Amino acid sequence: MRGAGRADLLAPSQGKRAAEVGLSEPQVCRWLLVGLGLGLLGAVWALGGAAVCPSCGDTPRLAGGLPLGWIGTVFYATALAGVARWGPAAPVRLAVFGAAGVHLSLIVTLWTSRAFCPSCLVSAAGAFLAMAVAWLRGERLIVAGAVVFLLAAGGTTFAVGRAAAEAQFIALREARRAMDQVLAEPEPAPGTARVVLFTRAGCPACRHLKEQVLAPLVREAAGKIQVEERPAWDGVWSPTMAVRGWERFLFLGVPPVEDLRRALQLGRGKQGPMPQRGLHYPRPKPRSQRRPLASPARNPAAGP
Repeated sequence: MRGAGRADLLAPSQGKRAAEVGLSEPQVCRWLLVGLGLGLLGAVWALGGAAVCPSCGDTPRLAGGLPLGWIGTVFYATALAGVARWGPAAPVRLAVFGAAGVHLSLIVTLWTSRAFCPSCLVSAAGAFLAMAVAWLRGERLIVAGAVVFLLAAGGTTFAVGRAAAEAQFIALREARRAMDQVLAEPEPAPGTARVVLFTRAGCPACRHLKEQVLAPLVREAAGKIQVEERPAWDGVWSPTMAVRGWERFLFLGVPPVEDLRRALQLGRGKQGPMPQRGLHYPRPKPRSQRRPLASPARNPAAGP
């Protein structure tokens, strides 16, 4: 590795811990390359693997639409070039600590959302492996690396949380607009339900919803469920689904199969429990069942 032993990049005592565990300088560089390579593999997977992985395609929604795949690809490609050029230099090791902090925050987001993203886990494994090697390599950078790790984790949590909150607000507003359009149309025939899907071309979560979740329920209903697909406009999550019938429901994303089954049964006028997820749009009561508005109280002293 060119420049791997330059005094301005590596302090003389910074290989002591690596030597204690039997890692030579070339082995340190090799393991750094392995870890960063795994990180790059996961980032590229997140870009191209979304076509076959619904979880990979749904992850940007949890991150508020941030282009995590592109960010990871650029970062890991640059870090790999840095290690190949300068070896385990201090800036590269500090960047590795920051990457591990970012991935820790993303894993917590996935865990709390009960989502599974294999490409994210591959990148995280690579980042933690590279951080372990960086920790073995640099005794004098432990404190600085810990600070970078914590700042990266906290900054990512703040940025992702804010972006996700803004995206969810916009998505809910636009989904209500879509539902208003569906409610303004004629009702389906009694005993049937109509499902309107708002999707985008190339959306893996949309394909998963249509083929793996909705299609079996439509076959079970034996012609009692009508399905219509419409293009989603900017700001609408894909997929967004409106269920129109005796009861009306709105779902953002892919709902659990049992919740969708309950919504379709209620939409067809059958009795059953309410879905645990989704927005319920109660039917307006007939005029005969509406309570009249209370007339304002009149002050007797005011006269007739």
